[in-house]
Amino acid sequence: MKKLLLTLTLAALFSGSSFVHGQTKVLIDIGNDSSFRGASVTSPDGNGNHWNSVWSGAFYADMVDTTGTATTIDFGFTAAGGSDYFNGPSGATQDPTATVYNATALGDLGVNEAVYDYYTNSYCLIGGLDPDKFYKITLYGSHKFNVPGTTVYTIYADNPGGLDNSNGAQVLGSASLAVNNDPITGAEWQHNEDRVATITVGLDSSVYLSWVADDGSSSGYLNAFSIEEVPAPPIPASPTDLVLIDFGNDGTFQGATPASPDANGNIWNSTAFSALNNMVDSNGSATTLDFEDLNLWGTGSSGSWGLTTSNPPTALEIADVQTAVDGSSISGTDFDIAEVAMDFYNSSIDTDSDNIPDYFKGEFKISQLEEGSTYELSFLAAHAFTGDSTLVQVYDDATFTNLLGSTTITQGDGSGTPTPNVGQIIVTGPANTDNTIYIRFEGTTVSGDGILNAMSIKKFKFPTGLVLIDIGSDSNFRSATAPSPDINGNHWNSVGAGFVEDLVDSNGYVTPINWSGNGYGTGGFDSTNSLGFGTTNPLTADELNNAHYLLNTVGSLSGTTFNVAQAAIDFVNSNNVANGGVGRVALEDVTPGQSYELSFYCSKQFSGETQTLVRIFDDNTFTNQIGTVSVTHEDGSGYGNLSSVGQLTLLAPASGQFFIQWEGATDPTKGYLNALSIEAVGAAPVVAPEVSISESGGTLTIAYNSQSGVDYQLQSSTTLGVGSWSNDGTPQSGDGGPQDFTRSTPASGAKSFYRVEATAAP
Repeated sequence: MKKLLLTLTLAALFSGSSFVHGQTKVLIDIGNDSSFRGASVTSPDGNGNHWNSVWSGAFYADMVDTTGTATTIDFGFTAAGGSDYFNGPSGATQDPTATVYNATALGDLGVNEAVYDYYTNSYCLIGGLDPDKFYKITLYGSHKFNVPGTTVYTIYADNPGGLDNSNGAQVLGSASLAVNNDPITGAEWQHNEDRVATITVGLDSSVYLSWVADDGSSSGYLNAFSIEEVPAPPIPASPTDLVLIDFGNDGTFQGATPASPDANGNIWNSTAFSALNNMVDSNGSATTLDFEDLNLWGTGSSGSWGLTTSNPPTALEIADVQTAVDGSSISGTDFDIAEVAMDFYNSSIDTDSDNIPDYFKGEFKISQLEEGSTYELSFLAAHAFTGDSTLVQVYDDATFTNLLGSTTITQGDGSGTPTPNVGQIIVTGPANTDNTIYIRFEGTTVSGDGILNAMSIKKFKFPTGLVLIDIGSDSNFRSATAPSPDINGNHWNSVGAGFVEDLVDSNGYVTPINWSGNGYGTGGFDSTNSLGFGTTNPLTADELNNAHYLLNTVGSLSGTTFNVAQAAIDFVNSNNVANGGVGRVALEDVTPGQSYELSFYCSKQFSGETQTLVRIFDDNTFTNQIGTVSVTHEDGSGYGNLSSVGQLTLLAPASGQFFIQWEGATDPTKGYLNALSIEAVGAAPVVAPEVSISESGGTLTIAYNSQSGVDYQLQSSTTLGVGSWSNDGTPQSGDGGPQDFTRSTPASGAKSFYRVEATAAP
């Protein structure tokens, strides 16, 4: 398998020529005048863009970009399904001008002839890409009366050989799109007017794109797509915050140590009952994390996949296990390496001569976690013969008393074929001695049949993410719970007037932030006339569908985080008599001194009031106001608020709490709060610099675009081997402008490789 970004840096490799980086965007109309009942886009279109209208009967070399300039990018169908316009965005009308879609939401793809026609169930070659660059592929599919209504788009590194990937080509990226069924109502008579799917790939000269329905039997659709050159992905913070641990190695019975790096480019920590100090991350950089065996017993590999009997395992046995792994549910994960998946620790041992097994619980600890940071612990269990499941429990004390989380993992059914599975537990770095977590595992039926093959530790340090809060849930009057993930891929917290601990961020990871309405006082929950609908309890699918249409088609909230019907349609009013007609809640356990952006969405028509005033205080008596914002909840559209979100940025107070009050601007009882978000903000993230290299007069110039607050270190190597890179000179501090390093040109026949490492300045 290829790893798209192999290091923490963007490399410039000297080969006697310079790099020239430009931005390219290519628009492809699927279906043209030559395809069945299709239509070509006239270039330039109404936006001034040039198109490539294609069909399956031709190969398109050197397609033009939006300016009409020829590129090196090629396109051709490898295997084509059907083509037509019927029941696409124009319905049954054979006329591109009859198409119905949201041009604003679709951007450059929003052109009549481009959205009009389509191809079904196909795959194609995209060639001529720059192997040093990254590309964002944006895909639009649309069709009525198609069940199921989801199309899966997949990018492969090589020819998949069919829609079922019979060649086993590496998947570089995949995305799904509801092409007709509205994601809220499932209304099959509707077509997709405003949604696209995106996949970003890079460091490849050619890829294959396929599209097929998610059930694998009906039709998937593609009407148009774009290929746009984008910057390399941001450089992650060092270390990568992913630590991989292999249970068993060359030093254990029937064990094997994985190569470093492995086929995925990852570095592993392999244990043989010994302590591991300063374990390395997946890029090979040392971390603070330590591993220590407390009560680990048997090891082996013969039973895990039923394919190894030798000690040590033979190369052929390892190859057989790899074949089995590649065809299993863990293929494509960090655990899909034979040497990782085959050996294991179990939780039993026979300690005496009575031939009666004495069962134990396997125990170990991980130390030096970062207090307050969020960690995702993933555990692999696979065994062909136990017919049991493994219970994994995580504690924060050496007596295994205070449970932080647990997971049960099915490892096999005893038939001789393993069913490898991964269980996950999310914990927060504890405040105990050495910031240690204690991990215990055992079989759920027979204690000694617990199996662990490997684990990973991934850190998510808060604050990093966006936390979305939906006011009102299915349990409130005329309200609805926002789906997670929603149509944008975001996770929500649907809350009422009570207390919700540890809200999740938009990626679904636990944060320390709590929602508290207890003791503060809100008004009533409802959705009547928030968006002109919402009179039924519970809300109907039609009401939610109408709200979705207004948010994403009529108004200007399409593409924002608040364009989700279930989040926007319901509200809590401010009419709390005990508070004098104002609503009050608190956001607890924010980080003192951290800057946060708070966003508020308010919507209600026919209230006799047009503005909701949101005030932020730093005390629970709501006395010391630290910020305020006015939000228009009735914007004149006739449907409440379809256009505005109120925002303000504040430093979290020493109390670690924001106390929020909302009220009508003139009548305090007529304030409305539908949804809000909180996001930690501060210094800009470190992004990968665009690097070029040139030679003149015996001097190399390694140039890059710098970023203020970032240090840049030139590194060099003569071999590109693992561990061969070393710092070359002293780092330079970025100033926001172009910078460079200069070095002497290597002697004739000599090789030098250079890369620039970017890190946040201390």
